Amino acid sequence: MLFISDNPIKGTIPTSLGNISSLHYFNCGNNHIVEQIPPELGKLSNLRQLILDNNHNLIGQIPEAIFNISSLEVIGFNINNLSGRIPTTTGLHLGGNQLEGEIPLFITNASELQIISLDDNSLTETIPNNLGNLRELQILLLHTNQLTNEPRERYAHINELIPTSIGNMSGLTAIDIEGNNLTGSIPSEIGKLKQLQGLYLDNNKLKGHIPEAVCNLSDLVQLYLYGNELSGLIPECLGNLSMLQELYLGSNKFSSKFPLSLWKMSGLLYLDVSQNSIEGEVPSDIGGLKAIVELHLSSSIPVYLEKLSYLQSINVSFNDLEGVIPSSGVFANTTLQSFLGNKGLCGVHILDIPACAVTNPGKQSKLKEGVLKIVTPVVISSFLIFLLVSIWIMKRQKKGKSKDVEKGISGSVYKGTLFGGTAVAIKGSGNLENEKVCRSYGS
Repeated sequence: MLFISDNPIKGTIPTSLGNISSLHYFNCGNNHIVEQIPPELGKLSNLRQLILDNNHNLIGQIPEAIFNISSLEVIGFNINNLSGRIPTTTGLHLGGNQLEGEIPLFITNASELQIISLDDNSLTETIPNNLGNLRELQILLLHTNQLTNEPRERYAHINELIPTSIGNMSGLTAIDIEGNNLTGSIPSEIGKLKQLQGLYLDNNKLKGHIPEAVCNLSDLVQLYLYGNELSGLIPECLGNLSMLQELYLGSNKFSSKFPLSLWKMSGLLYLDVSQNSIEGEVPSDIGGLKAIVELHLSSSIPVYLEKLSYLQSINVSFNDLEGVIPSSGVFANTTLQSFLGNKGLCGVHILDIPACAVTNPGKQSKLKEGVLKIVTPVVISSFLIFLLVSIWIMKRQKKGKSKDVEKGISGSVYKGTLFGGTAVAIKGSGNLENEKVCRSYGS
């Protein structure tokens, strides 16, 4: 055994290391090793574990000779600058490199494989349809690649994002495929993975609804589905997942009302259902979320307002709106005054508002503890606000408060105070018929 990890060791891996024929374990992770991995390591015929994680400056391809070592159980090359294509072995730790190409189909020949870590690379094409053969697999990390569901020639009948055979991998405790271009629906077979604790499918292009089979994952702690195109109802049965601590459903197309069962999840820490089309009010029994750290129900400006061709002006100031300000339709000629008091809004075409930054909260960017953020959607156009305020003030002034009315050449000026204490003045047009219409409407 040779363990020299977590040191400031610099330089290259000596080729003479390949002469230690009795070496079983070699761990040189978290150092400053540079240049290429010497192919001479392929002579270590008794090697069981080879760990070179977190050196950052290992470059070039992984020598194929290493993968001819039949005794090798684990190879760890995470977080380096390796390139080229992927060989295979009984354990793959190759995340955080620059690997490209496809995930080899023969990867499933290693039937004892327990961990596949291929995240943060440039892998393309599809996820192999035969991953279900890896019955011992416990961790599968494929996030932040360029995987798609476009079928390879040899698999012309693949029509789902995640192969349904994934339900056969009963030992899985985590599935992480976030940050890809995967489309299709979430297969209900996922519900067979009784030991699953983390399901991370965020920032893809998933469509359809959340299958109720997900509610069978009684050990689930983290469920990340934000940044997709999921729609329909949020399953009521999610409230039965007593172990669930983090639920991220934001930036999808969920509609209808929010399931009441979720308000009763006493162990839930993080809940995000923002940027959807959910209706209804925050219920009085929200106190059932006894452990909540952050609750995010914020709303954005509906994009469909761009299509209202007769809408000439809009003002959504002083709400709690977030997200990108639409740029066409009535929004093309709007100014800062229409969006005051919405700290979460951003835009490109309105120069007085900060440009939108690309954000990805991700499960590794932990939310600040001790913050309870409840943001409810309010989107009202300016002409409605003006009309209702005008009617309310005029109706009050006409009931005897004549001292608050001043006459001018162009009409009457009505003084009043809004609910928040702000003093306002509404100037009439001088047209008696118009004032009659407003009084009639206000009555």
